[in-house]
Amino acid sequence: MFWNILVWLLVGAFLGWLAGLVMKVQLTVIAALIVGIVGSALGGLVAGLLGISLKSFSVGGLIVAIGGSCLLLYIAARLGRKK
Repeated sequence: MFWNILVWLLVGAFLGWLAGLVMKVQLTVIAALIVGIVGSALGGLVAGLLGISLKSFSVGGLIVAIGGSCLLLYIAARLGRKK
């Protein structure tokens, strides 16, 4: 159980970091972790709404997770500009 959680946190942080590189946003480790985890959930939700079924640890699943993280960063940037 502990190792599963640790792997998910590490993968989430890595995906958040990758999304930050793609979107040209510099993130702290904690921010990358949050973006990676929440973005993965967002990507999975969008993929599910589109009828796409993916396994968690597959190439397609990782692409969806990075896409969701990029979408999350884009939304955050757009909301930040409104103020």
